Amino acid sequence: MLVVQVDALTDLGHERRVIASAPTTATALQLAHDTDLVVTLPDAATRSSRHQLGLTTLPLPLELPEVPLHLLWHQLHDNGPAHTWLRNLATQTLQALFTSPDTLDQ
Repeated sequence: MLVVQVDALTDLGHERRVIASAPTTATALQLAHDTDLVVTLPDAATRSSRHQLGLTTLPLPLELPEVPLHLLWHQLHDNGPAHTWLRNLATQTLQALFTSPDTLDQ
């Protein structure tokens, strides 16, 4: 169960003010690029786009718990070679995508 303290930023002396909401990650990054706004997005989902736009990345001022990722499929496909290959590929891709940013150049 994920529980994030509502006042976590206030406790650190920061204030959260929502100015805009974006329907996509690309739109949120464009808002950050064209304004002085700050956007909070997952590193793995924005890594290449941030570099292309020349955006600066800063760590969050608080620790967030890890979010588990699960692959689910019908048991009918447990032993199918094509499905096994796809699951392995998906697992490898997700592991590479969600590698800690500490191990990569930001």
